[in-house]
Amino acid sequence: MNRRVVINGKEISNPVAILALQAGALIVAALVIAFIFFVILPLVGLFIGSIFIAVITFLVVIAVAVIIGIFSSVISAYLSDLFGGNKR
Repeated sequence: MNRRVVINGKEISNPVAILALQAGALIVAALVIAFIFFVILPLVGLFIGSIFIAVITFLVVIAVAVIIGIFSSVISAYLSDLFGGNKR
């Protein structure tokens, strides 16, 4: 493998230096990919998951409030009919 490496206009001919540059570039690329996979994507997943959990919680709270409202109006009507002063 004949590679030409030029840094600041000077060609590097030392094979150890070329190998070190290639290894450094590979390590930097691996670190960037690992950062994306293990930091950025889990944070995005947590954000999207928390939005879904918030929406589901909001819908459940509204459903429970409607059910409680229906039951309370039925119980209130029953109790006012039971203990009310208007006798038939």
